[in-house]
Amino acid sequence: MANKRRTPPPFLKGRKIFDDKNNRHDSLQIGRDINAFNFDLVNEEDDLKNIFGEGAFNAAKAIKG
Repeated sequence: MANKRRTPPPFLKGRKIFDDKNNRHDSLQIGRDINAFNFDLVNEEDDLKNIFGEGAFNAAKAIKG
């Protein structure tokens, strides 16, 4: 049986990248797309969370660094 990780990886800084809308793979890809389109993560935080979900927003922040 595979050993399941109970905490998110350290680069996520404690934020989870899955939510009701997306699983972690989808959130990671959406986060990459958010960064590719150069969305402003600070000023458009609420809009991005409403559209893509909080998991994808957290993934975009983790990828951006």
